[in-house]
Amino acid sequence: MHYIATWYAGFSLIAIMMFWWDKASAQRGAYRTAETKLFTVSFLGGWPGSYLARHLFRHKTRKPGFGRKLAFTSIANLVLVAGIGLILPRGM
Repeated sequence: MHYIATWYAGFSLIAIMMFWWDKASAQRGAYRTAETKLFTVSFLGGWPGSYLARHLFRHKTRKPGFGRKLAFTSIANLVLVAGIGLILPRGM
């Protein structure tokens, strides 16, 4: 079970760094991080960090479409993890 927490923590840290970089890039008028990359990291398990970063950096909060897509990727990740948990034998 600890490997799942480590997985989520790792991808959440990556997500936080990506949101921070994108916010800083937006303020400088520099190259931005593609939203698909942010959603991919969120889907892979970084969604807790994505929600935290949105709040901390006040980034992507005015875009309702972004919030809906982030919610979808979060739910999709949880469904996938739950499904894998039902398939894998106990003790793994």
